[in-house]
Amino acid sequence: MNDLERTSDDECPPYREAETPTPETPPTPDIVDHEALGIDFAEVDVSGPDGETRARVAQDGTIDMWLTVDADKPLPPVPSYPPPPRRQITPPSNDTECPPLNIVIFVVGSRGDVQPYLALAIKLIQESGHRVRIATHSAFKDLVLGGNEHLRETKCGDLSGKLEFFDVGGDPKELMAFMVKNPGLMPGFESLTNGDITSKRRMVGVMLDGFGRSCSEPDQQNGAPFAADVIISNPPSFAHVHVAEALGLPLIVSFTMPWSPTSRFSHPLVNVQRSNAGESVTNYLSYALADTLMWQGLGDIVNRFRAKLGISPLSALTGPMSIERLRVPVIYGWSPSLLPKPEEWRENIDVVGFLTMPTTISYTPDKALCAFLAAGLPPIYIGFGSIVVKDPDALTHTILEAVKRSGVRALLSAGWSDLGGLDIPDSVFVIKGDIPHDWLFADGRVSAVCHHGGAGTTAAGLRAGLPTIIVPFFGDQMFWGNAVAAAGAGPTPIPHKKLSVDTLTNAIEFALSKSARAAAASIGEAIRAEDGTQAATASVHRLLPLKAMRCDVDPSCSAQWWCKKHWMRLSNAAAGVLISKKILKWEELRPLRVAEYETGRVFTEPLTATSESLLSVMGTGVVGSAQLLSKRPDKGLTKLTWGMVKGGGEVTNAMYQGFDNLPGMMGTRVRPRAHVTGFGQGLWEGSKGLVHGLMDGVTGLVTEPMDGYQRDGAGGAVAGFGRGLGNLYFRPMAAMLGFVVLPTQGAYRSIRAAMKKGGPLMPARRAESDSAAAALPDDEAGRLVVRFRDATSSERTKVRRHAERMRQKELAVANTQEDLTPEETQEVAGRNWWKQAIPPPRLERHSRTPSVSAEVGDRSPTPSPTEKREFKRDSLCVDLKALDLRSVSPVPPPLPPRKKA
Repeated sequence: MNDLERTSDDECPPYREAETPTPETPPTPDIVDHEALGIDFAEVDVSGPDGETRARVAQDGTIDMWLTVDADKPLPPVPSYPPPPRRQITPPSNDTECPPLNIVIFVVGSRGDVQPYLALAIKLIQESGHRVRIATHSAFKDLVLGGNEHLRETKCGDLSGKLEFFDVGGDPKELMAFMVKNPGLMPGFESLTNGDITSKRRMVGVMLDGFGRSCSEPDQQNGAPFAADVIISNPPSFAHVHVAEALGLPLIVSFTMPWSPTSRFSHPLVNVQRSNAGESVTNYLSYALADTLMWQGLGDIVNRFRAKLGISPLSALTGPMSIERLRVPVIYGWSPSLLPKPEEWRENIDVVGFLTMPTTISYTPDKALCAFLAAGLPPIYIGFGSIVVKDPDALTHTILEAVKRSGVRALLSAGWSDLGGLDIPDSVFVIKGDIPHDWLFADGRVSAVCHHGGAGTTAAGLRAGLPTIIVPFFGDQMFWGNAVAAAGAGPTPIPHKKLSVDTLTNAIEFALSKSARAAAASIGEAIRAEDGTQAATASVHRLLPLKAMRCDVDPSCSAQWWCKKHWMRLSNAAAGVLISKKILKWEELRPLRVAEYETGRVFTEPLTATSESLLSVMGTGVVGSAQLLSKRPDKGLTKLTWGMVKGGGEVTNAMYQGFDNLPGMMGTRVRPRAHVTGFGQGLWEGSKGLVHGLMDGVTGLVTEPMDGYQRDGAGGAVAGFGRGLGNLYFRPMAAMLGFVVLPTQGAYRSIRAAMKKGGPLMPARRAESDSAAAALPDDEAGRLVVRFRDATSSERTKVRRHAERMRQKELAVANTQEDLTPEETQEVAGRNWWKQAIPPPRLERHSRTPSVSAEVGDRSPTPSPTEKREFKRDSLCVDLKALDLRSVSPVPPPLPPRKKA
């Protein structure tokens, strides 16, 4: 049982049912012919020499988990501290230092899921003048566009046109009905057999396409061109990292429920049935298990989407846990007063507080409502937001009877389910339409709240210091119900299927008790002292590589273009002016790629990697051969031929990756390798790797025993000699394969980039550049030309080229090792970086985005060198650190304005 579920008997309301005895072995699930349905994600069973993990989708769509480990080989504990920050980089002194950006926010869910990100969008626009597009369901168009009312009067003037809406498809009402039936993110058994799955999978595919288009298509209201600079996304959108990888955009994930592995509590959608591995380890592993099951259910749809984006498909090995593996920055929107940030979450994860909308000032309540509130004691508020209830009349009857037994007055919110369809007594007032929670819950108008546990409603009630009863329907609602109960501000949550007159009556009595009111008041005081939306805005700016996103000609603007000829980043305005003046051509520019994500890079030994590639090639060959005998033999021949050519390259690449990974997996010090984006870079990396591989394979016979002796004494020397013997074969083999694979890989990517002609961002950014240049006064345009000519001198071009190459080398070092200090990283990435000794990597060496800086004033204890070594070798903790690579080319000093000739 996790921390949030641990309450004593006297703290629990009397309605709590006795828990079912935990079975010793996983029960056999209901028999469903999944093969006939084409579904294979209902159950996962992973066995190994050290234990067994089994998970299955329960009837309600959540995930049941069993974990058994060998008693003689216990799993290592999860460390209770994060490693020291990679870099202590001072964040901007104020938010205005961030240049205006085009930000797109991906949101899937209900109204309560959209509102926190609408609040964040409004704050981002108010503070820095960003242009923010919220991509979500069409049902929330009016809600999103209505946020422009808060932007008419800001410190930057009227910004009401900077908040946009983009329809990605999907019916949220249908989605809510499906989620009520299947409370987890996985479908239950009933939905597997009644056709719900097909329609929902189709809906997911439509939404993925919509999210991809939202980054580059014009505004759906006025047709203004739009090209995203940054992506902010909640995890259920499923498009986040895939779109970011295709477009090279910085990505920040944000959510209102925990999605990052921690030992403090298990995944909100996982029910731990039995485990002998220890609470912390079990909690930690539940996140990987949930992500694996979700990938099994949607992986094929995601891969079809990736094919449309022009990026390689992922497998069951590379698809799950990609956010953690790539160390994508994460912002969580809940109050640390209610749920503190776990200690093992690193500097790329922020818990900022609840994201709340600006206070409503102009609201005028209905006279009948005011009369009801003034007629007696403060009522309790009961409402379930946009939840679709199967039998609203039965639910209304249950609520009315519980209110009658409790002897309280109540406000009943109808919502989408039209709960007010029955005869209503005088002690109950039915609310029809939307009433701002910040008004209704303030000034003692209500005494307690009862709702579904959405993050927004939970935040509003707790902020007002009101005891909270949560009736969860799906998703994170049960998690927040447990959090409120653990804080003493409300009873244990009542799942909606177990809601009855007795349970609701007892919950109301508990919520109105002195202890619950005192706990709620204490939490409310702490939450009111926070400003989650402001903190989230600062976190967004802190987590972005802002210096790598600035224009080299005009640093007050963000850069959208890369000019390889001059090694220069250019803003839309600068590019448009230089093109119009015939100084540059469009052919010399390409959309700037600020971040690179290697989602498909997973570190395995050669046999596993090669086997997986061979299976993929065999599958392509089988499909192509079958089509040769069909009505489309031309298509089959094309698929078969291309599959054989591409498959040969994939197998060779897999062999190279496997041999290249083996030295690091054995604990050998490895050299950094940059991400290959073109033929020239691939040829350079391949040639360099050939020389180093042959040299290191021979010298390792001496250096490995010496290094092992320094670390572990005589035993380490013996182990080092064994590593040296292995590397005598592995390193030259990897070097020779890399000499072929890397240039070929670079050539393929160069050809693909040339065929794309800049990708979907190219036309949108060209249109934005033309508009920006046309809006500039002549003197400003002339000033940009002067700055550009000054910045393109040979000396400054050399400086920028050197700075960019240093940045790429730092990224290569960051992708290879884990625990270098900032000074060591700079030294390794310097001119003689290849001569430096690089510490051995962890078992998983993963690429990450250059987009995270360390938190200032980090209070995490700094482990000793011995603790560092133990953490690196024995910890199960997924490394979520990231390296902020903000060293970019120097910007020329601003020049005084010159008069036109």
